[in-house]
Amino acid sequence: MPKRSQRTSKVRRVMVRTPGGRVSCHIEDKKPNRHRCAWCGEILQGIVREKLSSAPKSAKRIARIFGGYLCHRCLERSLKLSVFSEWKII
Repeated sequence: MPKRSQRTSKVRRVMVRTPGGRVSCHIEDKKPNRHRCAWCGEILQGIVREKLSSAPKSAKRIARIFGGYLCHRCLERSLKLSVFSEWKII
């Protein structure tokens, strides 16, 4: 029977063949879900999927406005809307 900490759905079980020829079950953490755009729900590019503690600091964020929150298409759309409303075109 696995340890109590391993009896959860937060870990995944991987069947691995060992060098001795037998099959054993390895317990691994599940990968987190991919980050998505807040407006359209598209998967964001350039954001590391791994846990943030293990990723390098520069890979944790995107260096533009709304980086990691909006995709590039939604960001372009919001900037155009703000400029058009400023000019009172819409």
